[in-house]
Amino acid sequence: MPEEMKKMVCHHLSINSNFDNMDEKMTTYIDEQFVTVYKQWKSDLHKFFEL
Repeated sequence: MPEEMKKMVCHHLSINSNFDNMDEKMTTYIDEQFVTVYKQWKSDLHKFFEL
């Protein structure tokens, strides 16, 4: 992968978040969202490589 592409991917994947002041409900919600997105991504990945 070209270096420019690596930098672009890193930039899009990086995130700067402050989770210090979150309550339990917010943390639970974010965890559930991450799990949902991850499961969908994993399913899509498997489907892609089955073709």
